[in-house]
Amino acid sequence: MNKSNFLWAGLLSGGLLLSGAALALSPDGQGHADRMAAIDIDGDGNITAEERAAHRATMFDQMDADGDGYLSEQEVEAFRAAKRAEHQQKRAEMMEKRQEHRREMMEQRKAAMDSDGDGAISRDEFVVAESPRLAKIDTNGDGVISAEERAAMAERRKAKKAERPE
Repeated sequence: MNKSNFLWAGLLSGGLLLSGAALALSPDGQGHADRMAAIDIDGDGNITAEERAAHRATMFDQMDADGDGYLSEQEVEAFRAAKRAEHQQKRAEMMEKRQEHRREMMEQRKAAMDSDGDGAISRDEFVVAESPRLAKIDTNGDGVISAEERAAMAERRKAKKAERPE
């Protein structure tokens, strides 16, 4: 199937129109839920045929750059390229926020380890510094991480992972 036929096959199947917004995935993990909420006009949690049709009409209008009521291959390609660029921009912003958060965390950890305040972490400071992660696992604060505490941490991680949106 050539490129032109592939584009139109996707359009005719509704794949591009309904998943066009999918190209603008939300990097925070809420992409699917956000897209579905946007289609659910009345916010009742259900997406009716009328809401899907309204969404498809909006998508068509966004793609129909020249407003002639028809979609050309160039308009479809331009729309997809714009959505890809939008997604890449959002992803880059998200990655920058993550990097900034990591830098802040590293500065906090460094400050917590640097007991003499000289701006450098000596071997002794490093060895005696309590890992915040390990301290969190030691729920009873006795300085020992028991098998039960490790199992409880594994369960908390499993539960947290299950709460994450797809």
